[in-house]
Amino acid sequence: MRNKTMDEIAVLVETKWGKQISEQVISHAAMRWKELCRENAHACKEKQAHYTNNIFPCISYYEALQESGIPKQDALTFMDESWSRQAEKSAQGMKKLFRIPGLYQRYPAMFRWVAKRQFGTKAGFAADFYQTEKTCCKFDMRKCLFLDTCRKYGCPELTQCFCHTDDVKNADLHPQLCWNRTQYMGNGGAFCDFEIYVRKQEK
Repeated sequence: MRNKTMDEIAVLVETKWGKQISEQVISHAAMRWKELCRENAHACKEKQAHYTNNIFPCISYYEALQESGIPKQDALTFMDESWSRQAEKSAQGMKKLFRIPGLYQRYPAMFRWVAKRQFGTKAGFAADFYQTEKTCCKFDMRKCLFLDTCRKYGCPELTQCFCHTDDVKNADLHPQLCWNRTQYMGNGGAFCDFEIYVRKQEK
């Protein structure tokens, strides 16, 4: 059973630490990923998407790096950088799409739709949405599958890697889009607040 995210991280591990260390890390991470997937095979499909492609790859490599003698902080920094690279690729793709005139104005509504569809209660999340207008999306995430799962497996600090990707993906998408975050549960905040809106143009 192969996983694209696991394969992409494997390339980064080998690039940073060389073949001698990476072979052991990649092997241990693969075994741990399969183990985590089996343990949570009963979970609904909404959770599975987050588990298999995001949370479990991150936990697996984080644990494998430390088992191979990499200091905990170095392993955490590496995972954060790895996730940021993937987020940057996504952001670059969105920037290309926003070359289409006026498309950026629809992004807040798209963001709201994705948040409700992929990060709903069935997937282990809970959020308060504040409906304002089509050009603005604002909500507070009160419960997070990423944080709950990382806590379950003894690595809550990993959550900040996922929180960071939100900023990488959305902070600089278009000159007329504003992205605001003030706190993250992954860094000890009471909740995660999200706001993205179209900047009002001066007349």
